[in-house]
Amino acid sequence: MNSSKTLPSDARFQWALSIGVVTALVMALVALMRQTPAVPPDNSVPVEDPVRKAPATPFVAQPRPFRLQTMQVTLLPGQSTEILAAMQPDDTVVFLWVSIGGAVNVDMHGDGAPYEGDPGSYHKGRHEDQGYGSFKAPFEGSHGWHWTNPNERPVTIGVTLSGFFDDLYSIDPETEEPPSHDENPPKLCCYQPEDGDPLRT
Repeated sequence: MNSSKTLPSDARFQWALSIGVVTALVMALVALMRQTPAVPPDNSVPVEDPVRKAPATPFVAQPRPFRLQTMQVTLLPGQSTEILAAMQPDDTVVFLWVSIGGAVNVDMHGDGAPYEGDPGSYHKGRHEDQGYGSFKAPFEGSHGWHWTNPNERPVTIGVTLSGFFDDLYSIDPETEEPPSHDENPPKLCCYQPEDGDPLRT
């Protein structure tokens, strides 16, 4: 005769359930203690308590006046152009560009990074007819767009930039220099990209 004693099935179930409940309570208490900040004996609130901190003001003063500038350029089939904004670090703008007559290929990028290597493109797109958004300059330099017309008909691109920046200008692809600022500034430049240009197609 077997002398070992076994609990009935209902008793085993109740015992396992009790163990599970106790374990769950212990785990919940440990998690709660980890998430709840310690309160000093005098009930003062710690300075680093994020719940008690005053929210940061959404107002940001700017050192120079607000600017609003627009440019427009017409591209023949296969032609490209580049329009850039001269900006200081943390300058912020809101932009809108629209292509009338057909979608274009676009590369939004920055020039003049104070570190080695190409900072790369902020956005590349194909067959887009508009773009809009906000932009905050990561460094002092020129930030803007390069467009190519892949269509078999001319397109007209208009750009509007508002916010805080130094200037909005085009780049001559032959000299890679901005046009001179005189009473009769040259028209926005265009050029014929080579067959290997990835924005051509």
